[in-house]
Amino acid sequence: MNDVRRFGAPFSSRLAYAALVVGSGPTQIVSYGTLYYAFAVLEPSISSEFGWSSAWSFGCFSLALLVGGLGALAAIPRPASSRTSSRR
Repeated sequence: MNDVRRFGAPFSSRLAYAALVVGSGPTQIVSYGTLYYAFAVLEPSISSEFGWSSAWSFGCFSLALLVGGLGALAAIPRPASSRTSSRR
């Protein structure tokens, strides 16, 4: 058994992983804020371009967010016990 398996990841890998995890929080906050506010700013132009009402545009945007959230649920890893077959 090598040292990585016995003692965990080397310090530099753990530090890089921690930096990645900590750095992704503010990145997510900024990107979601940009997405939400940009749509609110651009929505009047989108609605007039396509001839939609404002309620229809925001409804479609809300539906897209819902579908994205449900898709994220499908990406959650299941425990190994639920993936095993019933064969014995």
